[in-house]
Amino acid sequence: MSQGPEQISEALTVIITTSPTPSAPSPELLESILDSFQNLCPALLSCKVVVVFDTFDRIAAENRLKKGSVTAEGAASFPAYKENVKKLILQQFAGRGPEVDTPMVEEEGEAEFGSPCMPGNSTSFSVRRTEDRRVIFIEPSERLGFGLAVRSALRLVETPYVWVQQHDWILQASIPVQSILEVMMESGEDAPVKYVCLPSPRMLGYAESPHVQSFPGLRRLSSSLKRDFTSSEGRIPLTPLFFWHDKTHIASTEHYLSSVFSSRLAMPRGAFIEDHIGQRARNQMKEGLLASGEGADATVICINQTWRVHKAILCHRSEWFRIALMGEFQEARSSRVTITEWRENEVDLLLHWIYTGVVDVDKYLANMTPLMAQVKVWQIADFFCLPGLTRAALAARDRLLQTWTKHYSTNHQDLAHLGDDHVVSVVQDLRALYKLSIDMKVIRETFLLPYLAVLLLGTRFFAQTEAFKMLILEEPEFAQDWALGLMRGVGSTIMPLDARQCNPFCEVCGQHVTTPTGNYPVWAQERRVAVFCPDCLPTPTWEDWTGTT
Repeated sequence: MSQGPEQISEALTVIITTSPTPSAPSPELLESILDSFQNLCPALLSCKVVVVFDTFDRIAAENRLKKGSVTAEGAASFPAYKENVKKLILQQFAGRGPEVDTPMVEEEGEAEFGSPCMPGNSTSFSVRRTEDRRVIFIEPSERLGFGLAVRSALRLVETPYVWVQQHDWILQASIPVQSILEVMMESGEDAPVKYVCLPSPRMLGYAESPHVQSFPGLRRLSSSLKRDFTSSEGRIPLTPLFFWHDKTHIASTEHYLSSVFSSRLAMPRGAFIEDHIGQRARNQMKEGLLASGEGADATVICINQTWRVHKAILCHRSEWFRIALMGEFQEARSSRVTITEWRENEVDLLLHWIYTGVVDVDKYLANMTPLMAQVKVWQIADFFCLPGLTRAALAARDRLLQTWTKHYSTNHQDLAHLGDDHVVSVVQDLRALYKLSIDMKVIRETFLLPYLAVLLLGTRFFAQTEAFKMLILEEPEFAQDWALGLMRGVGSTIMPLDARQCNPFCEVCGQHVTTPTGNYPVWAQERRVAVFCPDCLPTPTWEDWTGTT
């Protein structure tokens, strides 16, 4: 089947996503991409195009574009950037010069996400299109994120296939788009081709990479499905890709909408497809490999539970397992490792993380408080020499401390809503941490002191609870630390205040702070009032309170 540009344009729509960029208001990013189209895949410029202008969430002191933060300068230049891109797209795809006033049809749309029971779980957007639908522009009222931006565009597409293009990936080699479309159209149900990712240079050896070779099941699938497909213009070599990448790709429109965006719950606002769907799919494959034990060549035993595992995976991720299974120990000769220092659920968490990179404390440490669960994860990581798991535990610790900092900093009028359960949980955490720190001094610096620094923000609340008073009487080391923090902190260093009557500007980024309740984080800091927006609110440290480390 031979296809010229006209036939390609009937089968394929180009989707381009763009958002605030440091080069704005210049459209140079898009210009370079369209130049690469012209030089390496000119048929794309004959296709219909949908451009999504995703916006930002907030103005901040510095750009964090993937998080939705832009500087005031970036926000100010974005409207001009959008107008410049529109002129460029109309010129390249519709042949309309900048001096031509192109009639546009205006419509409205909505991008829904999450639970339908939650009010506000949708974002409106405007659609402006040429009368022949050759060029469509989508402008959301608030940030969508790459995932919802693509879905919004897909719903306006009328062709069976789409070319999805982010604004910072330039073609560097000729792309046989005609042949790729032929392969996708003619592929059968035994080996359907619904998505073709254009590789970056570091992905060229994907089929031989550890992502595939470390997993026997994936290795077999690659061998059985990797092939040179035949097209009218020659052979197209394709290999299975066990991950959905956001980088430039061609995909079936129907497959995209039915499999990736199967419901409004599939994609939250602000998310990337590869971070959400791609990671989940790959983890499910690896999780299935651990659960089935297919191709296993070693055994891990803990008390009454046995796991059939894969040496390549364990030894690649953990120095402890590498020494045990590849060294001079009996375990290496028998391919059998018995773990006596940990419980079954803790080893289950360990192996699940090694295979998937996911820390599921809700499943494996359900009986522990959120903080102590991360302490346990950190201990497991330390024992089994897993720096990646250590980083995950510390990142989770920081998120917990940030959440509590916000609670104690903004609910200074009445923290009673936290309830007795919160006090019980805090007291339970402190007793456990002081007990652990006797044997592991590093626990004190890593978890105990950062936790105390945040709890001191809630001094007035805790002072009214009997459980906290009993803790002070029964744990002399805690009483000493608490007094040390209070001596310098209360009323002089960082004390949450109720300042709802003032006109607040964030201490860090200078942004005007507004909240639905009118209640925002305000500290009396070194005898002056410091106001913080939600993004800049710092987590206090032990040194902030005591002047010591």
